[in-house]
Amino acid sequence: MLLPSYILYVLQSTIPLYVCVLIALIPRALMMGTFTFMVAIGIDRMLGICFPFWLVLS
Repeated sequence: MLLPSYILYVLQSTIPLYVCVLIALIPRALMMGTFTFMVAIGIDRMLGICFPFWLVLS
C-alpha cells in the first residue's frame, strides 16, 4: 500500500513524502483497530457458546 503513494511521490514530485506516508498509514491503523474489536467480539461469542449458563448459575 505504501508503494503506489511512493510512486506518485517520485513521478510527480508535488506531494510531500509525509503525505504519502499518511495516505498509507491511516487506513492500516484503522484496519488494525477494527481487527482488535473483531477478536474481542469473537472471544466473547466463543465464551458464550462454551459456557452458556455461567452467568445464570453464579
